[in-house]
Amino acid sequence: MNPELLQSAREVLGQFLREERERKGISTYKIQKLTGLSGEAIKWVESGANNYTIDTLLRYLSATDTYVFFGDKSGK
Repeated sequence: MNPELLQSAREVLGQFLREERERKGISTYKIQKLTGLSGEAIKWVESGANNYTIDTLLRYLSATDTYVFFGDKSGK
């Protein structure tokens, strides 16, 4: 996959997650307390950085009560 496209997708996801967190009134401090993630790791997720793991993302999603759904591109 094109590296620029990957970066753009990470940024869109990060922006969505940050907006959802803010909409729900959840502070980054609360996420840190609930997950043990560092403030830096939270910034990575919300900025679309490419240096965090799926485990970090899943912990973030759990703390913000946000769900991500996957589907087959072919619609099957």
